[in-house]
Amino acid sequence: MKNNIKNLLLAAFIILGMCSFVTAPNPEAAAELPGGAFLTIAGKFGGDISKKEIFKNQELGVDGCAVGSRIFTYTIDLNKGGTISTFKAESNVLTKEMLAKMKELNTGDSFEFKKIKAYLPNGKDMVDVHSKKFVVVVDPV
Repeated sequence: MKNNIKNLLLAAFIILGMCSFVTAPNPEAAAELPGGAFLTIAGKFGGDISKKEIFKNQELGVDGCAVGSRIFTYTIDLNKGGTISTFKAESNVLTKEMLAKMKELNTGDSFEFKKIKAYLPNGKDMVDVHSKKFVVVVDPV
């Protein structure tokens, strides 16, 4: 009986020790990328973005699904000081009209893509594309 208690305590100690080396999942990292396709601009999926990055990378990308997938329609809400302007496009690039309005954005203003659809590489099948809000920050020096 004494040996059984020792063995039980030893096993519990070993299991407890092994569990202490397992890292807990990071809920923020898991929430960072959704399941399925997601929109990228300048290699970013939402968050901080500078105007320099926007104007260097006017083409919208899609990640999280088949390589070669391409956005073919979306709307964008530009929030400049609380005033929202909405634009629609039927391509995977920012239009001249959008870029002109984005030029007026200040630090802290934001924009968000909505109603985004992409064709898979076969050019027939479509997927919905997720997006997060982008916030304009000061251009890096």
